[in-house]
Amino acid sequence: MMADSILPRDTGKNADFDLMLGHRVRSAREESRMSQAELSGLLGFENRQVLSNIESGKRKLGVDELLKLMQLLRKELEYFTDPLRPVGEQISWRADARAGDMVFACKSYVGGIVAAYRAFANQLGEPVRPPHIQLAVSKRSSLEEVANAAERLADNWNLAPVPAQSLPKAIEQRLGVPVLYVDTPPAISGAATKMADLAVILINRNEPLFRQVYDVAHELFHVLTWEKMPPKELDAVQEKKSRIEQFADAFAGALLMPRAVIEPFREFDSVIENPPWSDEAGSEGEFHSWINGVARKLAVSSEAVYYRFKNLGWLDPREALHIDFERLKWQGRQPQEVEKPKLYSEKFVDMLHRMLDGGRISVRRAARLLNCTIEDLAELFRSYGRKVPFPSES
Repeated sequence: MMADSILPRDTGKNADFDLMLGHRVRSAREESRMSQAELSGLLGFENRQVLSNIESGKRKLGVDELLKLMQLLRKELEYFTDPLRPVGEQISWRADARAGDMVFACKSYVGGIVAAYRAFANQLGEPVRPPHIQLAVSKRSSLEEVANAAERLADNWNLAPVPAQSLPKAIEQRLGVPVLYVDTPPAISGAATKMADLAVILINRNEPLFRQVYDVAHELFHVLTWEKMPPKELDAVQEKKSRIEQFADAFAGALLMPRAVIEPFREFDSVIENPPWSDEAGSEGEFHSWINGVARKLAVSSEAVYYRFKNLGWLDPREALHIDFERLKWQGRQPQEVEKPKLYSEKFVDMLHRMLDGGRISVRRAARLLNCTIEDLAELFRSYGRKVPFPSES
């Protein structure tokens, strides 16, 4: 007879709990470098399939079995049972090469946010799911094939006329992948995370807006190709780019600037007079003004526009030879009237509010989870126009 399960059978939450527990058993086993067959033998199971069913959430784990796993895998109870503890998440950081120590310091913060999102959603009856699509590209694909896949996605998602503005919401609505804005050190631009049942994109909200949206598109590529082309743990933007990172850049450029969107800027004067591709090509200054003008209209960087047009063969080679990247500077001047994104996302804050309001999580634990003070937590709710669900000083 099977031992009693960890949660009562009538809670209605057993499936979610068993799935989480199974994923954590697998993570601990892999961390200990044990095979399923080896651990099954130590647990006294008749065959490996029993453990496989536990790890996939198909079979409940008994209390006595859990206690034995804690001993064999040298993990405390909370490792397996605390839904707010980050376990087993894979993270790919988009950061400068010098960000190694900073990445290590941010890992628990980011992992905690991702674990919290997953736990809040499941407890509130809004279960998460992995992305339901994967890009039809492989390591043998060409950069052009990757760009074409991005253009098809932009068309299917109706991202025009300014994909940079509509992309984050489309990712959340169409894929169920949260895009969360966080405060990380300047060397870290963002990250993509993957769990068995959830992927999350995190963006440093203190970066220039053009970089934020490019990072969203870049990390989306990793989310949609993680199984075929898993990214490195540290995507150091200053290093020589791997083939996968070249793919991610090509995808981001084409997603934010599909030909259907940028064609008008090539065909007629929509930015400056006498565009440089005409017979009466203007001065080098005019060329740079044109690139900057297109970038402003599409809310992307001027360099991204330049490389996108160059890759499409839309630049006069004579003009391209004289490009001065120091003159592509508009993106460095973030308009004062444009506020940086609010922390996290509206859905995350709404779930946190409901968790606190319903007594499902304490105020102090929520503050520790988000690495902030209780007053910071209150200010977070005010920034979204929400009533603070606990006594506050203000």
